[in-house]
Amino acid sequence: MMKILLIDDELPVLGLVSRFLENAGYRVAAFQDGNEALRSLDHEPADVAMVGLFMPDVSGFEIIEVLCRNWPQLPIIAFSGTNRLTDAVKAMRTGAWDFLEKPFVDLAVLPNIIQRVSERAVLMREHIRRDEELRARKEFLEAEVARRTRALQESNRALQESNRALHESRQRLKDIFDNLADVFFQIEPGGRILSVSPSVTRRLGYAVEVVLGTDVRRLVVREADVGRLLHRLEIRRSVDGFELQLRHLDGRPLDYSINVHRVRDSQGKVRFFEGMGRDISDRKRREEEIQQANRQLSEVLSQLQQAHSQMVQQEKLASIGQLAAGVAHELNTPVGFVSSNFESMRGYMMKIKVLVEQYRDFRAMVSADQCPELAAVAACVRTAEEHAHLDFIIDDIDDLFRESAEGFERITTIVTKLREFSRVEQPGEKTPYNLNDAIETTLVVARNEYKYVAVVEKRLASGLPEVWCNAGQINQVLLNIIVNAAQAIRGQHREAPGTITIVTGREGHTVFCRIADDGPGIPPENLGRVFDPFFTTKPVGEGTGLGLNISYDIIVNKHGGEISVAGEPGRGAEFTFRLPVDPEAMDRVTPEKGRR
Repeated sequence: MMKILLIDDELPVLGLVSRFLENAGYRVAAFQDGNEALRSLDHEPADVAMVGLFMPDVSGFEIIEVLCRNWPQLPIIAFSGTNRLTDAVKAMRTGAWDFLEKPFVDLAVLPNIIQRVSERAVLMREHIRRDEELRARKEFLEAEVARRTRALQESNRALQESNRALHESRQRLKDIFDNLADVFFQIEPGGRILSVSPSVTRRLGYAVEVVLGTDVRRLVVREADVGRLLHRLEIRRSVDGFELQLRHLDGRPLDYSINVHRVRDSQGKVRFFEGMGRDISDRKRREEEIQQANRQLSEVLSQLQQAHSQMVQQEKLASIGQLAAGVAHELNTPVGFVSSNFESMRGYMMKIKVLVEQYRDFRAMVSADQCPELAAVAACVRTAEEHAHLDFIIDDIDDLFRESAEGFERITTIVTKLREFSRVEQPGEKTPYNLNDAIETTLVVARNEYKYVAVVEKRLASGLPEVWCNAGQINQVLLNIIVNAAQAIRGQHREAPGTITIVTGREGHTVFCRIADDGPGIPPENLGRVFDPFFTTKPVGEGTGLGLNISYDIIVNKHGGEISVAGEPGRGAEFTFRLPVDPEAMDRVTPEKGRR
């Protein structure tokens, strides 16, 4: 639908003309403001513009100038009610295509006028387009003639140079081909060798005439590689970096990297495959050496990290042991003299108790008839005894001394166990040690870890023989396992306490210790990783994953024993370790023995 831009300051004229044109099938955009009409063209162009010449804000002549400048191909119809010929002439000179007088006596002529100027616009655009095409074609032909003339001149000069260089180039290519470090080849789709560079003799030991016409599979170590290469060439136009092994004349396999592409004829049929093969045996050997060195370095680094972590952990435990030994030593002296003073005080109190009984017997012999003054004093003393609850004190004093004696005995036991647990020994030093004593000592030290969450049940075998071991290290193993069991039970947040069961015994030439708990257990996928360094199921910051790894190292590598773990989710975990009784067995340590 053709769009008409209508501009005039008289609203009745706008309404009358707009309704007529819309009824005639046109789309009308009517404006009283000329500037607003011009801005509307930036958003949507018009096919014909009808402009009133005399308006208060901006004249129609100015609007026509702007339209001609910015939209030169837009047909413009000017109209005015002055009936002056000079206005019509000025409008046409400014750029209007036609002129109408107001008032519009016969609106029926408008469609014809619009059609006429539209056709003129089409003809004008076509004329302009043809002029531009002719001018462009002329310029192109002139430039092309000049270019081709120069090209022919240059071609004539270069042709002679090319003829001279062609022979030299062919000779250079032949020299390069004959001295290629890589092996150039052409083979048929079936595998027959069509062409090969002389480097095949230097690289593989075969004469060129021997190789030509033979099947390439004769030179390949694994014939399946040729099949894979040909299959890829059926799918792709080229294959780069395909690695295979070629057989040297003396039988040695050599690693080669192949770059090959298809060559087709004019009908698109594959004529042959052309490519280049490079010997990468030295590179492969260096890569393998580097990989091997990297693997060794990774293993050494892992061992160093593990050893460092174990040393840090052991240093921490040694420091704790020294601190515990120092505390035990410092406590031993005050506990000794307090205990000695307590015994002296108990002896004094026994004597005072005897004197009190004698004093009571004497008081009972005093009567009011014989000596009224003493009887009054005795009554006052009896009242004081009742207020002081002397009878209760005399009856309770034995219990107080008995309970205090038990407390001093427990303090002495704890101090003794601390000193036993923290005994300092050299890493390789071994002494006879009873496993039952080690358990009792460790339970005293670890009591604060388990006393609120678990009950410890002990079934320790009597007459258990001593083992030749590093006592401090064995205590460390027991402490790690018992603390882990207590922490596992604590993590369940149970209302009732759990149970940790410790069993010892002898089997053949070994002494065993089995520590079981009724905690959450161990998932099957983690059973094989329990003793790995840095493996832990505890939250971040609550475990290092080194305790059981160090325990494994102590039992297996340092004492020639065995350690194992069993457990199921929801049914607790059980750790068992065995130590040889025979001292000579300690010197026959077999690393990685009995781990799983």
